[in-house]
Amino acid sequence: MLATRSWPKKKKRAEGVAVVDDIDENDLVGLLVDQPETGLHRGDVGTVIRVFGTTANHPSGFIIEFLDKAGRVRAETDITDRTQIMKLRFKLDRDISDNRRHLIPTSE
Repeated sequence: MLATRSWPKKKKRAEGVAVVDDIDENDLVGLLVDQPETGLHRGDVGTVIRVFGTTANHPSGFIIEFLDKAGRVRAETDITDRTQIMKLRFKLDRDISDNRRHLIPTSE
């Protein structure tokens, strides 16, 4: 089966509005650095549950939730340095031969 390429969403920049790359709520992201204070390690995969802009008290960033194998919340952390995470691109694919769904990694 041929995989199709997934293109990032284009975002319009509005004056006074922070645009944080192409990461949106509910996106899967991979952690690129260890975070010993939260028990997270490089390579852990989490879900973006909130994208926030810059305020007087906090820089723009993301709140990311990490689950254990049982589906319980293992850690929730805010990331303000975009270089610490990477968006994981997957598409839902239906295999015609056995009619099951698969997550297929796509290249950027």
